[in-house]
Amino acid sequence: MELGRIMLESFSGTKKNIREVHRYKNGELVASAFFENLRRIRDLNFKKAEEFETIYEYYQNYEAAIMYDRSRNNTEYVISIKNIFDGYEGFSTYPIGSRDFLKKKLKEEGDLQQFFIVKAGEDEISYTFKGERLIEVIFDIKGYEDSYHINTVYSEDGKTCKVWKKYINADYPTIIKTYEFADNMIIEREDDWIKYTVSDERNRVIRIGDFLYDEEKLHLFEHYMQTEDQETFSKIMKDIRLEIFDYDEFDNLVLHEVSSYRPDFSKNHLTSHLEEIEYFDPYNIHYGSEYCKTKDDYDDYRGGANRLEYLEGRVNEYNKKDELIAIYYIENEKKSHAEFFSSTYFSTEKYDEYGNTIEYCIENKATNTIETIRHEIIYQ
Repeated sequence: MELGRIMLESFSGTKKNIREVHRYKNGELVASAFFENLRRIRDLNFKKAEEFETIYEYYQNYEAAIMYDRSRNNTEYVISIKNIFDGYEGFSTYPIGSRDFLKKKLKEEGDLQQFFIVKAGEDEISYTFKGERLIEVIFDIKGYEDSYHINTVYSEDGKTCKVWKKYINADYPTIIKTYEFADNMIIEREDDWIKYTVSDERNRVIRIGDFLYDEEKLHLFEHYMQTEDQETFSKIMKDIRLEIFDYDEFDNLVLHEVSSYRPDFSKNHLTSHLEEIEYFDPYNIHYGSEYCKTKDDYDDYRGGANRLEYLEGRVNEYNKKDELIAIYYIENEKKSHAEFFSSTYFSTEKYDEYGNTIEYCIENKATNTIETIRHEIIYQ
């Protein structure tokens, strides 16, 4: 079992009700994580003295992670600045040392808030907000070819934003984008293409559509992305590059498919250029996955599904050689525990009512060693 950071996303069930998760290895407490309304607020790492405790703080335009050693000395201070235009997963992250150092880097005047991550000589990395709106980004490092300057202009209601990204040290063309923000959709336009990203009520991305920009078809593009209306789809099929995401009741991502029209196939549907499928059964048993590019060509295909045999009180899993590799035991219509077999190890798992693994024990036949990992999940 992965022993990295305890991730809320890896758990099933009603995540907003999870308050604490404690991890034990061979009976010894090794890590703890604390949550509040889906937000991580505190971590404890009993195996890294310099990162013994991490406190998370949330502000209008940034988030902070403050690390302490066992003596409560501040060992690191990391900020993640909200940056939907150029950040990784919506944030730009920098280690800055301490809260006192942040005070030197943060300038506030009225509703303006500026972060000067680097300000030395000719070098500057800075972010400027007006209220909660990011209005300027400067990433200018001497000699760095991809240095750039971002400026933004918002409409009065904040629902539309125009963005200019100009490169400073290279003769690259200026990138101009327009963003429109709706309740469940972001519309992004650049040059001759337009992109729609649609999320569900749980803020999970469910559709992404890229189109060649066509003023006369804009209403059709938006209508299809909102409704998936098939009559509309027939009118825009040749214009779209479509990404579809699907989730099961346990929040597992079970499908990611990328497709577009392929006229050389002479078919009246989209052709998959990438398809990733994860297989889970109604008991949240993961029994396979598939990955392939250009599905109709079966190019770069790998994976597949194992066979499940449903018996009274248990489910047997067989691999492609029809060898028994796992037995899942069912109680009250839910998986309660499981056993896994191979030539090199034997392992067991125990599950809670949501299908989360709360105990994992593995016996290595070659080394004759046993390792046990246990999760204690405390709900609201």
